[in-house]
Amino acid sequence: MISSSRDPFTADNDYSYLRLRDTTTGTELFRRPVPALTYIWISPDLKYVVGLSHVMLWNPYQLVVFSKSGDRLLERNMVGTPGAKRSVTNWIYWYKEPVPKITIVENGATATLSVEDESGLPREFQFPAAR
Repeated sequence: MISSSRDPFTADNDYSYLRLRDTTTGTELFRRPVPALTYIWISPDLKYVVGLSHVMLWNPYQLVVFSKSGDRLLERNMVGTPGAKRSVTNWIYWYKEPVPKITIVENGATATLSVEDESGLPREFQFPAAR
């Protein structure tokens, strides 16, 4: 599957998953198949999990957002995004490494994710707020 164009969020994905556990009880909150991710961030209010990636080869999405319950709220392919740099085939550099500033601000039914890019400027993405 990794070298195909199939959806990495389906059960056919047997090479990569994201698992969230409650640190107090150890209870698994969710386990979801995901594309290759290189950085994971959990919001301070514990409502959102953000996955970022600089992997481009055979990786259809470099940004994903999940709610604490495992609902996928956003996925984005960053290839072709203005300001993103990339190698010929393997890598895309669109966020500040190793640790970008990340925030999520809710406004009613919408949330806005801000991810610091390589030049220190915010890239913003809107998605449905977690329920």
